[in-house]
Amino acid sequence: MTTLSALELDKIKDLYYVQKKHMADIARQYNVSLDSAVSFMRRHKLKRRSPWESNRINFERKLPTFTYNLPKNDYDKFLEIAGIMLYWAEGYKNGSWIDTCPLLR
Repeated sequence: MTTLSALELDKIKDLYYVQKKHMADIARQYNVSLDSAVSFMRRHKLKRRSPWESNRINFERKLPTFTYNLPKNDYDKFLEIAGIMLYWAEGYKNGSWIDTCPLLR
């Protein structure tokens, strides 16, 4: 394996900060070990990502785990509206909404 040179500093900054590449991807691209890439960043005082930022980047790269299908007919629209109403009503089981609702007095 080779080592990273200071000439690659701008390119590595672009890959890590702008293109949001992982350190492992950068190390693989330059054919160096992950330890070499991390020590290169330390030597040049490049700030690493925080764990929450890494998680956010990973989340944004993932494909959604669900798809929304538009209602095809009136019955499907009715079921969708009924499901939304049940979901909305689920949050008001504690009684505080019913006690303060002027329409139900």
